[in-house]
Amino acid sequence: MASYPKSLVLLPLTLCIFYITSQLWHRQYYPHSRPLLKYPFDDDSNTNQDCDDGSCFKSRDILENPDYEDEFKGKWELASENSGISAMHIILFPNTNKAIMLDAVSLGPSNVRLPVGIYRLNPGAWQKYVDYRALAVEYDAESAAIRPLKILTDTWSSSGGLSANGTVVISGGWSGRGRSVRYLSGCYHACYWKEHHWELSAKRWFSTQHILPDGSFIVVGGRREFSYEYILKEGKRIIYDLPILNETTNPSENNLYPFVFLSTDGNLFIFANDRSILLNPETNEILHVFPILRGGSRNYPASATSALLPIKLQDPNSNAIRAEVLICGGAKPEAGVLAGKGEFMNALQDCGRIEITNKSATWQREMMPSPRVMGEMLLLPTGDVLIINGAKKGTAGWNFATDPNTTPVLYEPDDPINERFSELTPTKVSLNDLKVTMYAPPFTTHGVSMGQRLLVPATKELIDVGSGIFQVSVMAPPTAKIAPPSFYLLFVVYRQVPSPGTWVQIG
Repeated sequence: MASYPKSLVLLPLTLCIFYITSQLWHRQYYPHSRPLLKYPFDDDSNTNQDCDDGSCFKSRDILENPDYEDEFKGKWELASENSGISAMHIILFPNTNKAIMLDAVSLGPSNVRLPVGIYRLNPGAWQKYVDYRALAVEYDAESAAIRPLKILTDTWSSSGGLSANGTVVISGGWSGRGRSVRYLSGCYHACYWKEHHWELSAKRWFSTQHILPDGSFIVVGGRREFSYEYILKEGKRIIYDLPILNETTNPSENNLYPFVFLSTDGNLFIFANDRSILLNPETNEILHVFPILRGGSRNYPASATSALLPIKLQDPNSNAIRAEVLICGGAKPEAGVLAGKGEFMNALQDCGRIEITNKSATWQREMMPSPRVMGEMLLLPTGDVLIINGAKKGTAGWNFATDPNTTPVLYEPDDPINERFSELTPTKVSLNDLKVTMYAPPFTTHGVSMGQRLLVPATKELIDVGSGIFQVSVMAPPTAKIAPPSFYLLFVVYRQVPSPGTWVQIG
């Protein structure tokens, strides 16, 4: 189990704001705002002089941050012509600029060959045959280079996450390997996944995996598996019944890949179809049943998108730290059956938001600018939420969706209700100070981002040490319930512009 101090610890960070970084970011993304720094640093660069042409600034501006308009609507760039495989699953690898992508055997061979002399035996209809195609790759985000990884079993619709020591852990999958758990640690030459074929007690397909405060994982649900179990946990393997999964299934199922989030009190919020509970993972007791989120179905294949909103660590009492969940979009319960007959219903346009640390809380409803099913919800270092991809009609799977939703949406959690959504059109940015955020990157598949978490540590002190350099001290996360042991990307955010992320390890 990770060791945490009983009292909050100051995490001193010396933050250097350089001309190159700030100027490039602000000229590209904020063309109508004045420069942050004058370069080279003239003798008068720290005076209180202000210039109409924007060539100089008050050194105090970094603390005062006046309002300014942001007219940047977002920009897409082609990162790679071809990743080589169908990236059904993806997860960032810690301490690198690389991502791991996983494909499915059943959807046909990939375009990436394994290194010479390396192969896998693929079970065919009549007999096993030698397969030289890779089912997993390592993708370099800077160079777009691809490196094939050898994995033996089909991870189609599996679940996964990042362990406390940085190992990628993938559980479940298709066919006879639904009870497999696979492990990948850092490697520099030929990379092989370590596979344990009978580590799970049940076949887990379309299940959800989440890390716990003790470093173990919980795996929830799966097709026709109305239960959950633990991996990397001491003791015997035990299957625990979860009645909510049985109660919420329907002809289209609509409760696969349930939403699972670790609350700030160490309990688990589990959402399936339109209902949700709070589960104690230590006693396996259901502590609370939340109100129904009405309007339609929210889990695969209805496939809404969801996230645990950024956790603000402003209160030294960890028991008082709030946690909220946002769920957006989805489909009507009957949409999957109708799509199979060629009739595509409109996706849901509403969102539900609830404080899971408040047992008397009810769902707060909001409307997105457009309907969306199969969307992806990404927590940004700024504390905002980006919603991308998906369709406006139908459901997920088997070509059951149509009318792609190509417009990204920005959700700003701290704005007043009904003013939080924008389609990346001109927006006014408030008096945001320099802040630090810590991001736990997710295992992403089927519109579900497992383990995604953004922490906003409280700022203790901000000191101007001269020459455009500032030193900030922030409070470290108080407990493993707030920050489960793992790797996090640390960002410095100034005027809603994040720095490059730096990997840090907790635990």
